Amino acid sequence: MNGSANQEFVFTRQIILSAAKNVLATRKVSGTRMRQVADRAGISLGTLHYYFTSKTGLLLAVLDDMQRFFEMRQTQLMAHDLDVLEKVRLFSSQQQQLLEDLPQVEEIFLDFWGQALVDEQIQEKIRAMYSAWRKDIFISVQMGVDQGIFNPGRASLAPYLLVSMMEGTALQYLLDEEQVNLEEMFQAVYQLIIHWLQGGEVVSERIDPMAMDTMGRKKYPSDISDEQWEKLKGVLPTAKGGGRPRSTDLREVVNALLYLAAVRCPWRMLPHDLPGWQTVYAYARQWEQAGVLEKVSNLLGIDRINFMVGQ
Repeated sequence: MNGSANQEFVFTRQIILSAAKNVLATRKVSGTRMRQVADRAGISLGTLHYYFTSKTGLLLAVLDDMQRFFEMRQTQLMAHDLDVLEKVRLFSSQQQQLLEDLPQVEEIFLDFWGQALVDEQIQEKIRAMYSAWRKDIFISVQMGVDQGIFNPGRASLAPYLLVSMMEGTALQYLLDEEQVNLEEMFQAVYQLIIHWLQGGEVVSERIDPMAMDTMGRKKYPSDISDEQWEKLKGVLPTAKGGGRPRSTDLREVVNALLYLAAVRCPWRMLPHDLPGWQTVYAYARQWEQAGVLEKVSNLLGIDRINFMVGQ
């Protein structure tokens, strides 16, 4: 595909995604049909199927597009040189601004919740989006812990509480806009989470610290255990001498491959809290050619761990 054709492909794809979001805003997930999206985009149904072969594929692409939108907004807001308290405030301010400026975006996202109950792919995509959101919050909270501002015993639970309060406020606002004052609600959300983070008494947290990694990632059922890793790490190739030190955590690469083997999802659908799919794919190809994946499969007792490689 040459440059001009590639630009046309990207442009048409974005038109389709915009049309899909417009249809979703009025028809909701359950009522959206591929024909409606094609008509809204001004293309034939056949052209739409060239870009997206199924409704599920289209919905997943819409979620990806929304995730990029959320990440862009978050990057812009967090780029400012602010103290820790203001960084935490930005999370609630961002959600308030989104509801005021683009309520349809939040409506579409919340509508995906219902679809996630019956579609595992959409469920996993939404889980990954929430995981990325919580990770950003955790990083800011940990900065406060490092500076002695926040109670370290509450850092791991803080992202879950803040997301719950913000999403609960959003849901109530969308259901009953006249009864919910967004500015007052989000100001209260911010004050509550800061007061709780600065509190001296540590409540009993329900989240097992052993289920979190150092960046706050919640473990997946497919993750390798410490005992398995001790057996496995010796068969993985060591970093080559010279150049920059290896920055990729090979255990997380293995976790990503085990996730793929368990869920059987496309490479691009790896959760955002695991290494990037391009990185995982590159390691998988190298390990396959070197016979490492076969050794990994044998040591873990998993059949055909490399079934996704090259797909």
